[in-house]
Order: sequence, then C-alpha cells, then structure tokens
Amino acid sequence: MTNTSPAKGAKRAVKKKTKNEAARFETLAKMTRVNVEKYNNVVNTLKAYIGNIQRGKAFLAGEIVERKNRGVIVCELGIPTEELAKALDKPPNQYSAMVVEMFISQKCLIDGCKQQVAEGIHAAFCRYWDNMDGDKYAGQYKFDEETKEVSGCPARAPCIIELKKSIQTRGKANAASRKHAEALTIEGLKKLMDWSEHQCPTGRLEGVQNLTAPDLDAGIADDGGQPFEEGKDREQPLSIEQLHLLFNHGFMRAFMSSAFTLWTRCFELLSLTVGDIKQNCEGHAPYYTPHFKVHLETRKGWQNAQGYDGSRTSNTYNIYSQDQPEIDMYTHLPRWLKLYKQLLGRELTSEDKIFPHISTNGTIHPHKEMSYDCFMKLLASFTSGAELEGWFTTHSFRRGGAQYRFIFAPPSYRWSLNIVRWWGGWAEGESVDTLMKYLLDSLQSYENGHGDALHPVPRGYGESFLGERVEAAPVTANEVRELKRSVNDKIDSIDRSVETKLDNLFSRFTSTLAATHLITAGPTSLVERSERSARTLRIASTPYPTYPFSAVSGSTETVPSLNEDDVSQEVPNLSTCHHKRGQRPVPIQGINIPNLKPGAWKQAIDQWEKGDATIGLVALKDWPRAWYTGEMRTFTSSKRRERQLIVLAYNKLGRDDNAFLKEYPQAEKSMKNLLKAIRKDPELATPRRSRNGTPEERDSAESACADG
Repeated sequence: MTNTSPAKGAKRAVKKKTKNEAARFETLAKMTRVNVEKYNNVVNTLKAYIGNIQRGKAFLAGEIVERKNRGVIVCELGIPTEELAKALDKPPNQYSAMVVEMFISQKCLIDGCKQQVAEGIHAAFCRYWDNMDGDKYAGQYKFDEETKEVSGCPARAPCIIELKKSIQTRGKANAASRKHAEALTIEGLKKLMDWSEHQCPTGRLEGVQNLTAPDLDAGIADDGGQPFEEGKDREQPLSIEQLHLLFNHGFMRAFMSSAFTLWTRCFELLSLTVGDIKQNCEGHAPYYTPHFKVHLETRKGWQNAQGYDGSRTSNTYNIYSQDQPEIDMYTHLPRWLKLYKQLLGRELTSEDKIFPHISTNGTIHPHKEMSYDCFMKLLASFTSGAELEGWFTTHSFRRGGAQYRFIFAPPSYRWSLNIVRWWGGWAEGESVDTLMKYLLDSLQSYENGHGDALHPVPRGYGESFLGERVEAAPVTANEVRELKRSVNDKIDSIDRSVETKLDNLFSRFTSTLAATHLITAGPTSLVERSERSARTLRIASTPYPTYPFSAVSGSTETVPSLNEDDVSQEVPNLSTCHHKRGQRPVPIQGINIPNLKPGAWKQAIDQWEKGDATIGLVALKDWPRAWYTGEMRTFTSSKRRERQLIVLAYNKLGRDDNAFLKEYPQAEKSMKNLLKAIRKDPELATPRRSRNGTPEERDSAESACADG
C-alpha cells in the first residue's frame, strides 16, 4: 500500500486552486448574465417585452418619417427632429421619456387599449433601460438641464408614472361596464357537456373506424409528375361536415374536462403532445388504482420547475376517474385520443399535438396546435349552443376549476390552499392577491349577495362559510315540503316525457301499418304485417339511425318504409351521415402541402425534390397519383402543380439561381406573380383548352356564322 505524501497532496490542492482562479472575469460576467436571463425571466413575458420595444420604435420611426415629409427640422415645441429620432437609441436623451409617454397615450388614449397595455409598455421600457450599459440607466430618473445628460431610467420619469396612474383610475371608473370573463361553474360545464352529447352522442365518437389511406407504393411518380402505376381510389366514409362535427365535439369534451381539471392556461394545454401523456398507470398498493399521468413541461408559474423546491416531477399530475361525468378527464381525454387516431388513420406519435389544428377543408395538422383565435370561435359556438349567459374564455376553466375545488365542491372533496397553490402552478413566492383574485372574489359575491332571500328554505350564506351551518342543522318542515314538491315535479316531468315518446311511437307504428297496407301487393297476413311494423318500431326508437355509415355505425340494415327525416330527428346535426350530392369528401389525413411565404421559391423546389421529413412530407415528385387526383384533386393538385412549374422553370435555366432571379425577379417578392410569369412560357405551362376551342377557333366560328 502506497502512502501519498502531504507535500504531493498540497501540491495538487494548489494546482486545483490555481486553475479555478485562472477563470477570466469576462467569462464569469457572461455566465452570470446568461444565468440571470435564463432563470429570472419567463419566456413569454420576455417575448412580450421585446414586442413592446419593437412597437415603440416603430411608432417613433413613423413620427420621424412624417416630420421629415413635412420638412420639420424643429417643431413648435422646440424639439429637433434629429434628436427626437435618437430618443430610443443608446444612450437615452432628454426626449426618451417623452416618446414613451406619447406611445402609451397613442395606445391607450387614442387606440382605446386597456390599462394592462400601459403597464406592459412601462415594464418593457423599464427593463430596456435598466439593462442598458450596466446599471447606468437603472433607478430613479433624473435629467440635468445644464449638461443635457440623462441618469436613471427614463421610463420611471414622473410624467409617465402620472399618465399610468390616470389610465388605471380611468379603468377603475369604467370597471362596471368592462367585459370580464366569467368563471365557469360546474353547472355551466354540465350544460356544455349535455348540449354536446345531444348534438353528437358518445356512440358516434366511439364508433368511428380508421379512415382508409392509400399506400405510397400505390404509384410512384417520375420527374414529370406522371405515375408509373395507377393507384386505387380510396373508400370515403365521411364528408367534411361530418368530420368537423366529430372532431369539434370530441376535441371540446376532452379540452373542457382537462382545462377544468388541470386549471391550465390556454397555451399550456394546447401545446401538450402525446408524449406528455403516460397511459395505463397503476397506483400504489394496496389499491393499485388505474390512472394516467400528464406532464406539464411549460407551466408558467414554475418556469419548468426552475427555482421550485419540490422534486423534478412536481409538475406531473395523476388523473383518476371522477364520479361527475362532466369533469371526468380520465374518460374524455382517452376517448378523444382514440377518435383522433381513427380520424388520422394511423397511430399517434409522441410529437403529435393532443389538440391539433384542423383546416376548413378537413385536413388535420397533428404537428400544429390549434390557435387561440380558432379555439375561441369553437368555444363561442359551444357556449351559444348551450345557452350559457356571460362571456367565457379559456381562463374561465382555470378560474372555475380552482373555485370549485376550494369552495363549491362537496366538503370532503375541497382542497386546502396549499393544494390549490401547487395544483394551479402558482409559485411559492407569488403574491397572495393573485390567489384571492381566483378564489375569494366569487366567494365574496356568493356570501354578500342576498338576491335569494325569498327562497322557501333559508340558505344562510352570510352566517357561515357557504351556509354550512344551515346544511348541518336539523331538517325543517319547509325543507320537507320543498323536497316533496321537487320530487313530484320530477315525476311529472318523467311522465310527460314518456307519454310524448309513446305517442310518437304509436303514431309511427300506425303510419307504418297504413303505408304497408297500401304499398304491399298481394295478400299479406296480419302476423307478417305485425312483425314488419314491430321491426320498424324498434329501428325508429334507436338513439341514432342504422342506415349504412361505415365510419360511425357498423349496421348495414335499411328500412325502406321508414321516413328518413323521422329517423334523423333522433340525432340533431347528424342527419347527413350518408353521403349527399354536393358534399365535399374528407382529404386523406397527413397528405397536405405546406403554404409558401413570399420569396420561398427555393422551398418550393425542396418540397418537389426532397420533401420535408420533419413534418412527414414525401417529395412531391414521388407522390402516388391517388394523392393529387380524384377526391384529392381539390386539396393538393393545384399546389403540387405550382411547385412543379417552379422546378421546370428552374431546370430550364440550368438550375442557376442568378439566372432564375434575373429571368423571374418576382420570385423574391410574390409567389403569385412568379407563377403568373412562369405560366406565360408555353413550353412550361400548356394553357387550358376551352371546350369551345381556342380563341382563334372561336373567332373563325363566329365569322362563319356571320357569313352564313
């Protein structure tokens, strides 16, 4: 065994210490700045700051251009145009604060923006100057009249602070007439789910079969775009209208139950991917309760768990089955994922968005999340259909879910403030006011409102927390009478409903007998007619029609003697389950061509020759014919031909970029004008032949008719 001498150990220690001391101050300063930027800023907040700075500079640039066009060197206020143009540059000058003040005035006083816009602009320019040139322009603003030098942050000038306060005061004065998003109650969510179920029954969502998609081997095209082998036409079980109906209702049921359960912000839920869900999990012994896990990677409050003292898995949620169907995310989300897979016609991958964008032509984009604007239109259609009063946004689910678990859930299911804070992703150091805004504002209105004072059973909201004292008190005679009345009303409602349904069934039954008696040729026994009528009666009473519909119903039985309109009334908005003339077919999912931005002519060439593996785009020249002809013609044929024309023009000029741009200068500005120019070359684009002949032939025919 060898012993290490103390001298050698000291020597090593000295070397290590010398190595650490050798780090340059510039490197350490850079690491410090990177660390501060990474952990002290929320990504979306930083983007908002940058946007406000850019818009402020654009506002100033527009003012400078206007002054120069009018030939203003020094305005009537004594402000030189050249100095004003430098107000937002480095370093700030005496006009910097004034420009920010005018920018806020333009946005809030002229354009009518709310006080949040003023606060955002103020915060953005505070950060802009606080980080300019070290801390030279941080802190209280000062301007030296003699030296004309600025110290401190111009955004903290008294004129800006006073303007911001006035806008805040104006906002409070108009608060009564402002439009606030409502917190969605559990009753409101139930109305939305019930309406959705009425429009599109669950059996429809669960009965969709895979949409058949053609194989790539069905026909590979050559460089000229002609296939070597003709592909087979695919089966088309759905129309675009039916696809949108199934998609919208499956999507919204999953989204609404998830948002109410997880209390997510819109971008947090819409950005979820299939890889963020871990299904078929089992709980701990001894119950082994089945559940699935949801990992919220981009939760705003935690900033990806940075600065949070909990474990790295603290933003993972275990989702269990719930007794209330409207909030049962455990049921609605997997059902949507199954429907989603069936509509795509393939297995879902970990990169696929859970809540994807769908185009108006029925194309689902699994790698593109639905935008906020599109979702708001969808939400508005649901709240309008369910006749919910109020104005609802994506934040309504977050507020409503938090308030339900803290206040309105049954006593044994209410959560503590600690659980609410954790579940909602609120940071440990976040102001209590934020939580109170979500939780206690509705409670205050609930307990201080006395509009229900005439209720036969006193609620006692103001006497105890949510009137719990009244709930725990002995039953009174009034409560018994009110319960009896409620039960009687419910029984009467059921009787009326059953009576109405029996009348409808009897009417259909008798009408079917009459129709059978008139139409049937030859003698028919009473037994035969009874069996036929009973069969018709059973079909008419089913919750949805059983005529052929391969995507939703597996039945192929038809009833010639039954009026189709009568059957369709059982399923609102799904009476178009069979194909009608004039309905556009659904495109093959996953087969679409991305749009091109102006000047992206090279991207058009890449799409034709290489495709794009990141989005699963096969090279357009290799597409089978079935992907751009027949039913797919209206979806992809035009775009594919446009890319082909650009490639043909590029090849004709020897694949020389400079020669191509010289021949077609429109390529760098407008794809529309580029294609228009290419189509003028008869060697590249053969003009369409009219069924009435060419212009020369038509002129000749007209002359002949005139001579005749």
